Order: sequence, then C-alpha cells, then structure tokens
Amino acid sequence: MMSQRELTERLHLQRASVSEILGKLEMRQLVVREQSLSDRRSQDIRLTAEGIRAAEEIAGRQKTEYDELFEDIAEEEQKTLYELLGKLLEKWRRR
Repeated sequence: MMSQRELTERLHLQRASVSEILGKLEMRQLVVREQSLSDRRSQDIRLTAEGIRAAEEIAGRQKTEYDELFEDIAEEEQKTLYELLGKLLEKWRRR
C-alpha cells in the first residue's frame, strides 16, 4: 500500500493524471483507494486480489521478454549497461 501522493512522485506524473489512471484501475477493480489512517487528507492505494493477479501476470511476461532480449548479450556487457543506465537515472532524478 502507498499513498496517492507517493505514487504521483514515483511516477513523475501530475496529480490529475494519476487520479485519472487510478479511476480507470478502480473501475476494473484492480485497485481501491482508502482514506489514510495516518492523514485524513490523504488516500492510500491498495491492489485488490485481481490487481495482484494482474501485476504478477505482467511481471511474468516482462521477465520472459527481458530474458529473450538479453539472451545474446554477455553477462559482463549487461553489468556495464546497468551501471551506465544507473548513472543516467541518477542524473535525471537530480534535474
């Protein structure tokens, strides 16, 4: 579970965009929004059982695609790629 504010920050999206996306996910019964117990002004987002199932299915598909994408790249080259991408990500986050 995480707050809607935290989700907005992690996704680097506008509040309105996240709210719209969450509304669509709620309609599909993948998430529920609940009033935060620690801050009445905030909403917590929780995956439903169906949302967890969908997330696990997506993660499985992503892993398969990832494995296929990197099967011909040596392990050392993969490590170098991760290091470079990590540096780019850090620089992007500091902006």
